[in-house]
Amino acid sequence: MAPFSVTGPDPEVTRAIQAWLDGSELTPPLPLQVRVVVGPPRVIPANSHTTFRQGNVLIHSGGAPEGEVFITWEGAPASAWIRSQSPDIELTLSTAACARLDEPRG
Repeated sequence: MAPFSVTGPDPEVTRAIQAWLDGSELTPPLPLQVRVVVGPPRVIPANSHTTFRQGNVLIHSGGAPEGEVFITWEGAPASAWIRSQSPDIELTLSTAACARLDEPRG
């Protein structure tokens, strides 16, 4: 089974995210379902805190007793919501982020 399975309403966006994940060499401990949503990125809970930053990517932890992790991208607004007890990830891409999916990554 593939490590990531991507679903969403826009086939072009879904294919681009799936291709990026397939080429990322990330190996999660169990298969993950990535659900893509196009719209305003999720608001990070006020009681979370930034635990790691690299460039325009911020990883936030806390905000809920379930051990949730939020990832935000500043360059083209997007967010990911990861729950510790779930194999599902919600990836929300702004329309600006969707427009930049074909840009090369460094």
